[in-house]
Amino acid sequence: MSTALAPTDNIMDAENPVAMLAETDTMATWSDEKKKEFSSLFSKRTQLARILCAITVSKFATMAKNRHFISDYHLTKLKRSHGWEPHREYKYEYESQVRECGRNFDEIARIAELRAKSLLAELPPLKKAVQIIDKGVAQKLDKITRLETKAEAEKEELEQLPRSIDMKDDEYQDWTLRAFNAEVTRIFDARQKLIKSINKAGQEAHDLEVAVAKALYKGLPGLSEAVVDVIKAHIERGTGLDQMDRRVTEQVKFGDSEAATGLLKQFEKDEASVSTELKSKLNAAMAALKASVKALPKGAKNTKALGAKKASKKKKASKGRR
Repeated sequence: MSTALAPTDNIMDAENPVAMLAETDTMATWSDEKKKEFSSLFSKRTQLARILCAITVSKFATMAKNRHFISDYHLTKLKRSHGWEPHREYKYEYESQVRECGRNFDEIARIAELRAKSLLAELPPLKKAVQIIDKGVAQKLDKITRLETKAEAEKEELEQLPRSIDMKDDEYQDWTLRAFNAEVTRIFDARQKLIKSINKAGQEAHDLEVAVAKALYKGLPGLSEAVVDVIKAHIERGTGLDQMDRRVTEQVKFGDSEAATGLLKQFEKDEASVSTELKSKLNAAMAALKASVKALPKGAKNTKALGAKKASKKKKASKGRR
């Protein structure tokens, strides 16, 4: 068996297939076996890239939805236009494929999560983005944060209180029965008070989250569209990787080193630049959102982002008239 492309593991471990470019100048003289080996290695590399892309975009879309940058409104449109929706069953679907490519699934999932978080980091805090177009929603987000902080502090306080006490414990040996019963009552009342307060804060935060989700159902002008564009770019890249694999295999089969090298270099370039390009789009969308609000008359609101809320109010008013 040919060892010209060894070590295989190095090629598979590399983020970009640089090692594959080393011997393409002599491709026309390669044996059929060597061409098959090269094509197999590249197929595995593109398959890993496609899986990484698929997991990354699902994680990114889920995170963006959780932060209200997109909603089911955007995901439903994506399903209709691209037949795609985010899913969480990554391991079930991809683990065996990743293993066949010589990699560990958990490692690929970790890289995908880092890439998704890196893209998400380019988005502004939701409160900052919403503040530009609707201060009322921004105030709700601020209150949610305060409620969550309060609930966390009360949970820690609750953990400090004993769940049960025993009069036989050394601490209570010198206590009278009356004093001990009073202490039991004090602890019970303190726990109940904290539990009620935590539940109340949780319910209030949940209600505010629902209100925010309704207000932002159609998204933030420009910014939500940029998030959707990032998702589309990953979906289309997955399709492009399949096509790239077929084209490279075909060029290698006929010993066309120049064409194969060009495709491989483009593959390498795309992997290096795609993340930077998408991050730039997100930054540009935030800048455009700020600019669109500055252009509005004083006191006016950006109605594009508030379309869902206004539509909801009209619907309620119509029901009332009936």
